[in-house]
Amino acid sequence: MKERSYIHSHIHNNLFQPDAAIFAEVKDSIWKEDYDLEILATRHLGNNLHIIVSIPHFTYGFQRYDLVIVDDKTDIIKSLKHRGRNCSFRVIFNSDSSIDEKKELMDKLTEMGCSLDPAHINLLAADLDMENSRDVVEVEMNRLVEDKKIRDWEYVVRI
Repeated sequence: MKERSYIHSHIHNNLFQPDAAIFAEVKDSIWKEDYDLEILATRHLGNNLHIIVSIPHFTYGFQRYDLVIVDDKTDIIKSLKHRGRNCSFRVIFNSDSSIDEKKELMDKLTEMGCSLDPAHINLLAADLDMENSRDVVEVEMNRLVEDKKIRDWEYVVRI
């Protein structure tokens, strides 16, 4: 059992400026060992509606530009109102990956149209808008796993 509860917060690095922050419950057992809640930057649209403008790192089921309903007392996400068109995913680097290898991948993902938000030295949150090819990213990520250049990658919203 955990002795303390931790909340993960991250930087915001996209053009849709946030004006609020909400909480998302971390439910996955791997991340739950370290975090109970993740703070997500949002745009408050009125009442209890928010649009997520940051890229989730440890929360599954919600991604950038999703419209969510939050509890008005706790500011914790209650439900998804509308799925955004973007596709958020995370990249898990090998523990022995060099800074140069990580930077090379980050540059490549940026060239492919991804927005990036580093979460940890071995974890990168990424987001791809609908204008860019999801298939190209999938092929590249799977190739990197096969070549043992990264440990793994996964969608934030499992499909």
